[in-house]
Formats: sequence, structure tokens, C-alpha cells
Amino acid sequence: MAWYSKLTTIDNRILYLLVALVIALPLVFPLNLKTFYTQPVTQVYEYLENVKDNGVIMVGLNYDAAVRPEVEPMLRSVLRHAFMRDIKVLAYGWNPEGPYLAQRLFEELGPEYGKESGVDYVNLGYKFPSLPIILGIGTNLHAVLPTDINGARVADMPMMDSIRTYENIDLVMDFTGSSTVYTWVYYAYTRFGVRVAAGVTGVIAAELYPLLQTGQLIGLLSGLKDAAEYEQHADEIEHELNLTPVRKENHRQFMQRYRAMEIESFLQQLLMSPPQQPAAEGEQPQPVEPRPPVDELTTQFVDFSRAHAAEARHELSQEQEDAWAAKFQALATMTKDINVTPRCSRATGRLRRLIKNWRKG
Repeated sequence: MAWYSKLTTIDNRILYLLVALVIALPLVFPLNLKTFYTQPVTQVYEYLENVKDNGVIMVGLNYDAAVRPEVEPMLRSVLRHAFMRDIKVLAYGWNPEGPYLAQRLFEELGPEYGKESGVDYVNLGYKFPSLPIILGIGTNLHAVLPTDINGARVADMPMMDSIRTYENIDLVMDFTGSSTVYTWVYYAYTRFGVRVAAGVTGVIAAELYPLLQTGQLIGLLSGLKDAAEYEQHADEIEHELNLTPVRKENHRQFMQRYRAMEIESFLQQLLMSPPQQPAAEGEQPQPVEPRPPVDELTTQFVDFSRAHAAEARHELSQEQEDAWAAKFQALATMTKDINVTPRCSRATGRLRRLIKNWRKG
């Protein structure tokens, strides 16, 4: 057992380094390994494949940030499948976080597959209490879910003209890390006969298998293994329809628009007036100086950042250092009441880090 004794004497730092490499290398160089299919996942896939064009599925967004890494990959793959097969998607959740976490997925995948909110999918947002709403959908969906996540009326949306009750919904699929699946089964399936499936965390999957065996669930996705299976199904459909180049181009355009929105949001924060300190008794409040226009700020920040990057490659003279110090002081004063945490473009981000370091100095 000499080899075992040698293993026990290896420095812990070497072991941690090996673990880091084992984790990091597949992220940098994906292995693209194929996985095998299991029956519960295949049942969900085949059911959606048999839904007619312009059919409707309702997804329950009842997960939170704690289980998002495990649940959202399943939701992403199901949405991709639905969009590629021209199935309408209706989303609703009574977990306060779920609908807002999933909204990013809709905003990303919708443009990638040429789908529009209100026409091909609707996120109805967070509505509570759950039981009256689930029962109310069986008689009049528009009455219990009158608006979407942005407050727009569902009655004005083209997609919702023909969706009134569970009779117009082909499948309800709940994505959750808790027991909300039972609510759909007990009240939506038992009372109105709508078929139910689920995408859940691996830890609660075992207790749902009896519902699967009795037919109360038509299929079940649990954990990242099943998410990988369904993603493989979605990739096969995408390859079959030759949608990969189109989706990649649409995704590139989406990311460009998203970054532009981040920059715009960042500049809007610069325009906000700094908080005014309450004046002491008997003193007049100090007037707040207005911010410069957005265009002027954009020019100042980008040009100043590029100039500093160019100058920083060379050693600065005392005069140049004094000039930069004056510029830093002016910009630090302008932005002294602005939080430095928002994500922004590389140019403005570099400048804000420089200003933050200047403040510390």
C-alpha cells in the first residue's frame, strides 16, 4: 500500500489545482458528449411533437433563484421545442420570482426564433392566490388573468383571442423546485381534464413518480440530466429544420441590442440628480446642478477613456499627471453620487473604475 501512502502526502494545493482543472477544462473545451434518453423525458417530447400547429401549452413558472440553475435549462429546451414547432406558449406563476426570471428567456429566445410577445407567447407574470386562478382558468381565463407581466390587457393580444379555458390548452407543464405540481394535478387535471407534465429539481422527483405511473403526469423532467436529454432533442429538431445559422445570427443581433440597452441604462443613471442633503435648521438648501445631456456625457466618457488608455501605455510627465489629475477630479465630482456597480460597456466601465480608484487615492 505504498502508493496509497504517497497519495495521502500530496499537498492540498496540488489537489485543489487538479480539481479546478477538471472543472474548468470542459468549460473551455466542451466534450459534447451524447446522453441516453429516458422514458419520462421522451414522453414529454413525444407529446409536444403530437401537438398540432398553433396548439397551446401553458408553463407554470414556480421556481426561484435558488433552483434556477437546475430548472431553467429544462424550461429553455421546452421553449425552444415549442417555438420550432409553432406551438403557442402561455406562461404564469404564483411564485413571485419565477415569471420575472423567465422573462429574460422569452426576450432572448423569442427573437432568435422569430416569435413575438402577444402573438406567439404571453408571459402573464405573477398572480396570486393560485387556487382561485387555477379553477378560474377552467371557466374564463381572461377574467382571472386579465393582464400580462407588463400590465398589457390580454384581451388585446392576437394570441389570446382563441384561448379562453383549459379546452384551448393542450398541456400544462409546471417548472418548480417545490410541490406546486400537485396543485395543477389536483385541480386542473382532476377537475378539468387538462394534461399535466412537470420539470422539477432532482431532489423532489422521487415523490412525483407515483403520479407519473398512474398517468396523472404525462411525463417528467428532473434535474440537469433530463435537461441535457431534452436539449439534445431540441438540437436534433434545430438541425432537422436547418435553423442553427438563423438562430445564431438572431442571437448575435439580440446581444447587440441588449448591450445597447445596458449602455443606455447606464447613461440614464448619470442623468439622475444626486440626492440632496437635508439642510440644517436655518440654512438654505444647496441648489442641485443639472447633469449634462446624454450625448455630451457619451462623448466625454468614451473619448476620455480612449485617451487615457493611449496615454497609459507611456510614462507620463509631471505636467501630464497634473492634467490627468484635474480631469479625474472634475469627473469624480460630476459622478460622486452615482453608484459604480451597474454593468456597462467596456469603455465606460474602464473609466468608472479609474474614477473609483481616483476617489480612493
